[in-house]
Amino acid sequence: MQVAFHVGAFDTESDIPIRILRANDDILEEEGVVIASPEEYGNALREPLVALRGGVASAGTRDQVVMACTGRPPGDVDRLVITQRGLLAGPDRAVTAEGLYPLAPQRIGALANLFPQDEVEFHFSIISPVLLLQSLSRKRDYAELLDGRPPEQLLWSPVIARMAEAAQGRRLVIWCNEDLPLILPEVVRSLAALDPATPLRSEDLLLRALLTPEGLRELQDDLAPLPPQAIAARRALTVAALDRHARPGRMDQEISIPGWSEDLVHDLTDLYEDDVTRLAAMPGVTFIAP
Repeated sequence: MQVAFHVGAFDTESDIPIRILRANDDILEEEGVVIASPEEYGNALREPLVALRGGVASAGTRDQVVMACTGRPPGDVDRLVITQRGLLAGPDRAVTAEGLYPLAPQRIGALANLFPQDEVEFHFSIISPVLLLQSLSRKRDYAELLDGRPPEQLLWSPVIARMAEAAQGRRLVIWCNEDLPLILPEVVRSLAALDPATPLRSEDLLLRALLTPEGLRELQDDLAPLPPQAIAARRALTVAALDRHARPGRMDQEISIPGWSEDLVHDLTDLYEDDVTRLAAMPGVTFIAP
């Protein structure tokens, strides 16, 4: 069996790919793909993770987890997609004085050990540390979040490198949330291991929220003749549509963190872009780029 853990950083639109997949249940059923979210599996993951303390699950424990996640015998599932944003860290451990998601490598190893004989993958969406900090600081004091750490040191590449090492050769798929409007079809098909040519419904789910109704209709008309494999053409048309028809305020997010200047935000954004370039070239990382 294949097991794909779908874990997005906080403040990413990690629910969008899953909503699209659920809109195509008939196709997933044909492919033997089952989507499991916390509503289905509850504590089915947490309890064995706590009991095993990072150890390797027995065949019986593994089968119990599959049954709890899917309601089906393990033999009836070819690919299990387990989705939960907080699997690698809770909100209080996403940004710490140790950096971004410091427990993620350890959590990856423990999650993989629940399915020791299966083909396990990890799909993780990242986001600009600036946007992540702004989101988390709405619930926690900004200074407390960083605990004296300069924001310039909040980089994804160090923890992604440790995650790749912890994955021990298992597939680790990374993408930037900011790129999702352009790469969503590839992300969705990667999660479900679907052929690139597989037609799916509701692929414009995110664009519906970003574009004006007129812009969305124009883009849909432009995309209609294109086959799913025409990725470059689809992205070029999508960029043009977002440039011309984006809903006001949807493509730009105002940053308001106490004590931060506009120059600092620009500098941190540049650091993030450079950091993404580094992690995209890392061994053991499959990076979905626009």
